[in-house]
Amino acid sequence: MDLEMTVVDAFTDSVFSGNPAAVIITDTWLSGDLMQSIAAENNLSETAFLVLDGTSTYQIQWFRVQRATKLDRHKTYLLERIEGAKPHCRPQNCRA
Repeated sequence: MDLEMTVVDAFTDSVFSGNPAAVIITDTWLSGDLMQSIAAENNLSETAFLVLDGTSTYQIQWFRVQRATKLDRHKTYLLERIEGAKPHCRPQNCRA
């Protein structure tokens, strides 16, 4: 399986600094176990999985190395840096 992953550096304007998180956009949801395994392999503080639905809304699931997690300040900031996402998103639902 080939997936494109982007690493986003939060709380900085410089690469390789700040708080990095992985972002993976797919056409359909991967299994929860697979997303958790990918997050563990990335070994970053957060890994975001996004799927664009039929209403131009990004559905988002966040994972840490050990477990799924909810939206917080770090993730809201990262959403600002993901092309097409907006910072006033609710967990699991962001307008593109």
